[in-house]
Amino acid sequence: MYNYYNPASLITHGFGVHRFIFRRISNKAIEFIQV
Repeated sequence: MYNYYNPASLITHGFGVHRFIFRRISNKAIEFIQV
């Protein structure tokens, strides 16, 4: 469960979001380079 009052879960959630965004950007970059 995601708990707004738990700093650890807040940090974990933040890293998960950044990792998801970074993965999308890197996938777009890889596709762009291959084309």
